[in-house]
Amino acid sequence: MRISQKNTGGIQRLARLFSIIFLVGLGSVITGCATDGVGAGPAPVDRGTAPSYAEVVQEYNRRTERIPRLWASAVVRLRYADEDGNLRDEQGEGHVQLLAPDRLALSVGKLSQTLFWLGCDSERFWWFELEDAGRAFVGRHANLGSACAEPVGLPAYPRDVIELMGVTSLPVRTTGGRTGWTRDGKYLVIERPGHTGFVQSFLDPENHQPVWIKILDAHTRQIIVMSKLEDYAPVELRNVGGFFPYAASRVTITQPGQEGELRISLPVMTDGRRRGDQIPGAAFSFESLRQAHRPAEVVVLDAACPQPALADVGSGVDGWRER
Repeated sequence: MRISQKNTGGIQRLARLFSIIFLVGLGSVITGCATDGVGAGPAPVDRGTAPSYAEVVQEYNRRTERIPRLWASAVVRLRYADEDGNLRDEQGEGHVQLLAPDRLALSVGKLSQTLFWLGCDSERFWWFELEDAGRAFVGRHANLGSACAEPVGLPAYPRDVIELMGVTSLPVRTTGGRTGWTRDGKYLVIERPGHTGFVQSFLDPENHQPVWIKILDAHTRQIIVMSKLEDYAPVELRNVGGFFPYAASRVTITQPGQEGELRISLPVMTDGRRRGDQIPGAAFSFESLRQAHRPAEVVVLDAACPQPALADVGSGVDGWRER
């Protein structure tokens, strides 16, 4: 098995935004923009003063607090740039496994063969390409965006996917959280600081379910990546009385102005406690996945950083070596 300190093949994340939307503040969102349909359609509705951040979070979290874990069968379409900069279009079936707030496993395959595996835990993210001999890419969340780290050509990093699915709770207390209405009064917008910038959620004011979620750059406030959330359906909870919480059964993740796309359809959603759909801890362990899939090559995207995702880079231990 080979381990790479640098992605010399030139893995590139899809180029950021040729068509840039500058958001000076939440007030700019309220004026609307073409990418989300805000401001289009019927005459504007005067909603008055928006409810406070605390009030919106309380209503939002009534739903998400009942989904601390999610298991779902999935139909996935993925368009992304490979290490040669070529756009690839893959579609298959798989599963989404999520343990709030920061563990994700998204598998995609065909004919009972896993072809791709996207995932993360609280510290690292990874991406397995399992065709032929197989390759794995791994990096540390803390190194994302650093000059010492290589990007990866995905529409969204795994931690972004969790954020953009709209199933995890919002922080009750945060500095800089605020709310407002879109210009047409159609959506209630809540903004808060996120992992790498700001997160804006456009909510249906009737049920506080997110319809759009956008992640903005912390400095320029440009939209880095966004999701459209549709077709809400119940998440089946085992041994829980009362109504089931709802989650979007179709999630489309894009970068404005780019061709890359991750589209996830979830026809069956449960809490992963039914017989046959348990959520194993190994699904969120890079070491366990590496052992199970045995990729011929492991690319450490942040090997040049002071604290890389794998500490044994270049050690030659157990057959590992640099590319």
